[in-house]
Amino acid sequence: MAIKLRVQPIFLVGPSFSESLVPSRKEILNSARCELTRRIEDVFPAVHDRLGNDVVLSEPLVVTSRKEILEASAQVKDIDVLLAFPLLGESQAIMAQVGLFKKPVVFYNQRNLPSHFVCSAYGRLRSNGFVEAEIALTPEDVAQFLHFRLVLKKIKGTRLVVFGRPGLSVPDSVADPTALSRFGIWAKMIPMRDLLKEYNKVEPGQYKDLARQWMRKASAVKNVTEEQIQEVARLQLAIQKFIDELSANAVAVDCMALLKSANVSPCVNVEQLDDKRIPTSCEADLNSLFAKLILSYLSGKPSFMGNLVTLNPEENILVIAHNTMPLRMAGFDRELQPYALWPYGGTGVQIVSEMVINEAVTLLRVARNLRDAVVAKGKIVSVNALPHAEYVQASIELRDIRQFLSKLLGNHHALVYGDYVREVKYLATELNLRVEEV
Repeated sequence: MAIKLRVQPIFLVGPSFSESLVPSRKEILNSARCELTRRIEDVFPAVHDRLGNDVVLSEPLVVTSRKEILEASAQVKDIDVLLAFPLLGESQAIMAQVGLFKKPVVFYNQRNLPSHFVCSAYGRLRSNGFVEAEIALTPEDVAQFLHFRLVLKKIKGTRLVVFGRPGLSVPDSVADPTALSRFGIWAKMIPMRDLLKEYNKVEPGQYKDLARQWMRKASAVKNVTEEQIQEVARLQLAIQKFIDELSANAVAVDCMALLKSANVSPCVNVEQLDDKRIPTSCEADLNSLFAKLILSYLSGKPSFMGNLVTLNPEENILVIAHNTMPLRMAGFDRELQPYALWPYGGTGVQIVSEMVINEAVTLLRVARNLRDAVVAKGKIVSVNALPHAEYVQASIELRDIRQFLSKLLGNHHALVYGDYVREVKYLATELNLRVEEV
């Protein structure tokens, strides 16, 4: 089920307007509704451009007193964010009371004109310890604030299924999925034997058709048999069964255990899930999965997870590689990139594609303690190219490789197209993550 952000527009009427200019409550509401139309028309094109149908706008509220705020509290119980507009009059005293709703709030008056009463109310709220408030200077700022709240809601709405035991091959990652509960993430571990039990139940007619589809769409299938690809398709259907049953929207899978116990690798499965808006990590790396969640939710694109291969301080080049990558890295609405199917681990199958040269990227690593993180901006300068590439690899130019190394928090790094460093740093404060840019 898609996660939506419920937004409550609220119009705050100051006493000089409500008591002197228009004494009638009915006239106040009529005037507010007229103003409402103009304000919504000003703000919501930018909101819709940024968030599309992920925002649900509730019927607006008009309040003129502390008493009305308290009376309306029940009405906003299921609201995620308040969008507060001052409406004529000296409304700062009433605006300073919106903290009573106990909801995040963004104030907006007019473009680049916050007004003295918005600034006054904001200062009062912050002084009282209410930190979930911001002033927007433009409609785009409103959209950005709402986007951040939506990302936080998505993180808290994450339902993670972990196949196998996390942390066995990644000592720089947490081994207990419940550690992610501090971010509101629900997690359930599925023993590998249970996954393999479902895997063995999948009917040949189902997985053979899926395997043929993958092979037909591939630009090359090299040194792997149709039977090997069928086993990966079989695994895909088994994983999907658990996702459906648990309403999961994130996956971590212990690929090493799968190779050892069933001679099958989940490289293609990781790509399939990533491209279907289900962030997935291999080696059951929960820290990398969390980083992928952040980057994917912020960017609206699938994110890549890779191993650090080469660090070249002379050219400030980092080489990152893996045996799988999303095929819609430019965006979920884009066409699939060309890909090839290659062998992995002797009996497994990997999916190989190529990243885009000169593309700006954001790299993110979250520490094992889930308290610290490192983020970096870079540019792809070269890639392993199809059809001869035997694995996914990209060379990325960073600002300072030695500084990057001095702040290293682990091997696997999440990567997404675009510069999202500022957004990551902002979101980190909301998640109580200490993030450092390198």
